[in-house]
Amino acid sequence: MEIPGLGTITLDDLTGFTGQTLYNMASFPDAAQQIQEVYDLVFGDPAALRTAGVRLPSAPPARGWLTDDAYSYTGNDAGFAVNCADAPLPRNPALYPGFAVAFEKAHPTFGRAEAFSEVGCATWPKITEAYDGPWNRRTAATILVVNPTYDPATRLDFAVRMTRQLGDARLLTLDGFGHTSNYSACVTSWYTRYLIDGDLPPKGTRCAQDRVPFPAV
Repeated sequence: MEIPGLGTITLDDLTGFTGQTLYNMASFPDAAQQIQEVYDLVFGDPAALRTAGVRLPSAPPARGWLTDDAYSYTGNDAGFAVNCADAPLPRNPALYPGFAVAFEKAHPTFGRAEAFSEVGCATWPKITEAYDGPWNRRTAATILVVNPTYDPATRLDFAVRMTRQLGDARLLTLDGFGHTSNYSACVTSWYTRYLIDGDLPPKGTRCAQDRVPFPAV
């Protein structure tokens, strides 16, 4: 979409921006404002909005905002290393557009982007030593599984299913938003107790987040 005087926003820009925003609840308020500004530009009065200094969204580097340390961000390589070994993704790049159509039908808005995010596996070094089960063996210690109720990448029902499939696991549910378990002293406390003392939350334990998605101004 070409916006006079402001530049071009593509569907990829908007989808990528929104998808990355959903990973981190702290970014929700600013992202909502930016998306509203884009909406107003499309359906409102662009001339008036131009004078108001509208900021156009652009997709941040894939998940790179999660870390900022001396070793830089290597999560993209790590992601391919895991995904390309765990899933039977094809070595032919020409097959991925067909996957994108199927993904988008099953998961509108983000399905296409998710399918193409795995196309790197077509040329990734072939891995043959991946572990593919069995998963139900008893472990020396019970495995702690943690998942939010509204995670954009790992749905809660997936965590419930995994907990059942593992030989000995306990699910701790975070009632909240974003990817993994941010902004919850309750979850952090259970992490500490589990790793140091081997303590487990009682079955059915749910933790809350210590902030809300849209704080009152």
